Amino acid sequence: MYYVHAGANRSTWVENMEADPRVRLRADDSIYELVASRVEAQEEFDRFSDAYEQKYGRRPRNENVAEAYLFRLGAR
Repeated sequence: MYYVHAGANRSTWVENMEADPRVRLRADDSIYELVASRVEAQEEFDRFSDAYEQKYGRRPRNENVAEAYLFRLGAR
């Protein structure tokens, strides 16, 4: 499972994913056809924040799921 996080920034790519949740992710030489779903459960956001802190040594700036843009990328 992959996640993309924009924080509280409603950037163009966030608007594009909300308009059409079909996305393509390139990792190394592979391209994956996925679908983006906005995370709405605070518990899932909290698990993401824990993993984020473990990797980067700090937590995301805004951890309120209703105010931040966190998307789960899953198989189509």
